[in-house]
Amino acid sequence: MSWSWRLGSGYTNREPSTKRMREQDIAKLIAACEDAVKRFVPDGETTYCNAGTSFVAGQMGYPGFIALLANQIVSKMRTSPEWAEVDAGTAQKLANDGRLSVAGIQDEPHGHVAAIYPGAAVFSGKWKKLAPMVANCGRKNGLMGANYAFSREPQYWAWVA
Repeated sequence: MSWSWRLGSGYTNREPSTKRMREQDIAKLIAACEDAVKRFVPDGETTYCNAGTSFVAGQMGYPGFIALLANQIVSKMRTSPEWAEVDAGTAQKLANDGRLSVAGIQDEPHGHVAAIYPGAAVFSGKWKKLAPMVANCGRKNGLMGANYAFSREPQYWAWVA
């Protein structure tokens, strides 16, 4: 079994999903991301990237981010066997397959996290490479390249269920 078959929402020890299941997973991820950017809007200086990312993860079947702040979410992904660090391209490919992947950075006083959104990666002049699309719940909510949502290039993780 290839390790990539294990990446994503609920695929442990299973062959890749059927085309119909894959289409359902993609639709579910798109709906969760689009709902999150509408629900978790900033309130003055208070932003809700943690809540938006937790919401998307929960919709995809992963409840492990509930009540965590962004730095705590990043710490959890770094240390949990449920998460594997991946590169930007792999994170985008997994999202395009309907699988949960997340971008994140730790920072002071707080970090930032965002779910990867299915679609085409965008070229970042700032990073000089392709940046995945994210569902950003932050100072500016929306579906955008990670290069617009993060002050510097984040790390990426995939849920390995």
